[in-house]
Amino acid sequence: MSSVLIFTRALMVYTVFVPIRGDGVWLYAGITVFVLGSIAHTSALINFATTSPDKPVVKGIYQYSRYPMLIMGILSYENRI
Repeated sequence: MSSVLIFTRALMVYTVFVPIRGDGVWLYAGITVFVLGSIAHTSALINFATTSPDKPVVKGIYQYSRYPMLIMGILSYENRI
């Protein structure tokens, strides 16, 4: 498990040094997916935090998925093409 965390952190550092080509449609598609995923992730986090601890979370994006923070986190942070 620790090797996965080290590898993930190394990839995050590596992406800082990769030049971004701003002329492609993939850049704008990736930015769109990232922004929408981040908004949905934040919405799921707020819905989870504002629900009473003795009740299940069934409002917002939780109506469609049981694990929306995980799904949106994967969409917004792991969209490598």
